[in-house]
Amino acid sequence: MSKAFLKKGGGEMSTMVNIRTDKLHPEASELKKFLSERLMGQQLAIERIVSSFNLSLSPLKDPQTPIFVGLFLGGTGTGKTYTAELVAEFLSGKKDGMTKILGPDFSQDHLITSLTGSSHSYVGYDDPPILTQDNIDSYVKRHRMMVAYKKNARVRELMNELSKTANILRSKDEKLPEWDEFFEHYKNLDSSLKIQIDIIFNREPIRSVILIDEFEKSSHALWNLLLEISSKGQIAIKGKYAEIVSFKNSFIFLTSNLASDKLASMAKNGQTSIGFGTSKSDKNINWHIAVDKLRKVIPPELFNRIEENTIVFKQPSADELKAIMNLEFKEITDFLWKNQRIFLRASNELLEFIFKKSSDHPEFGGRQARKRIKKYIREKLAGPLNSGDIRRGDVIFADINKKTGMIVFQKDMSKSSIREVDGIEIEEAFFDPDEDEEKVPDIFGSD
Repeated sequence: MSKAFLKKGGGEMSTMVNIRTDKLHPEASELKKFLSERLMGQQLAIERIVSSFNLSLSPLKDPQTPIFVGLFLGGTGTGKTYTAELVAEFLSGKKDGMTKILGPDFSQDHLITSLTGSSHSYVGYDDPPILTQDNIDSYVKRHRMMVAYKKNARVRELMNELSKTANILRSKDEKLPEWDEFFEHYKNLDSSLKIQIDIIFNREPIRSVILIDEFEKSSHALWNLLLEISSKGQIAIKGKYAEIVSFKNSFIFLTSNLASDKLASMAKNGQTSIGFGTSKSDKNINWHIAVDKLRKVIPPELFNRIEENTIVFKQPSADELKAIMNLEFKEITDFLWKNQRIFLRASNELLEFIFKKSSDHPEFGGRQARKRIKKYIREKLAGPLNSGDIRRGDVIFADINKKTGMIVFQKDMSKSSIREVDGIEIEEAFFDPDEDEEKVPDIFGSD
């Protein structure tokens, strides 16, 4: 839709055209797709994270604040911690690729020195604090290093040269460094080789994830530290490792179970659905109950910083729980395929049985699906995998015996060496034991 305007006293004309405001930067769009495929039922959390990331990629970003600072409230198993893990996986390739701080471990003010360092002559002066720049950035740097080694010949050449000087090459393959050992050596190195590699790594900002779990159980000292981070985007590390640490490219997630008991009690009495319903009124009631509780616990200046991104996670619906269960099962099938070229599938009857078992305690949320998949699939498969009854290249069908209720695994002997399984074309790599390269995103570009 457009409007034309005629300039007074002349023939010049301008046309006003509406501009769409829902378009995302390509990186933000990738994050949205990544989260939407893995995080079920928490659309508001996805929207807030993606919107904040999209803003950080624009010229309008506040240069003094982190990318995202948010507090996730709600019952157990709703995906609060899992959300932070997914963002970490998106950035670093691993769910544990983040700095994780447990609130109860910092329940007293003096314990904060293990995060920020101790002053001279105090206990802990010589100990490296947790929140150094190298530590919070190390997960993404390590991931980029591994990707660059595979995709960029110049990086590969530099890193091989560096690993030779450190004498940390693999005995089986001298072309690949032992990553954990190599990276520890790399972090503490001061040489021209490191500078050359860093130039390549620093083409894009190093984004990090900080998770403070059970935030409400931490001390006022940690709250004050968070207030400083959220308002200034940086903190000063004390002691031997003194430096200014920037959080301006960080996602900071806080989780809490505040008010979850009250919400669960109200749900049982039919006063609110604790997120099981989809009505807007239910969501508003839940949010206000949680926020009223939150206001009584944390100082107002901190609440003011995180109010916009304070989100009450809802318990999954039946359909969402099924989707979570399917994701857990897919994680197993993908792992077996990638590592052993084992093709695993399951009957609808077995999946329905596991779903019913996952629904027996809805107050535990999506965590029940993971526990049931572990009990009925992972643990049952462990025996035949360890004994060699299931081997590389096998086609396995998982089912449930309706009479006995036992989980059974059947090996399809006729299809273990052919290239089609019930009409599904199996890629060539399934039959090639040497083909085990994982596709890696091209961050640095090909040579």
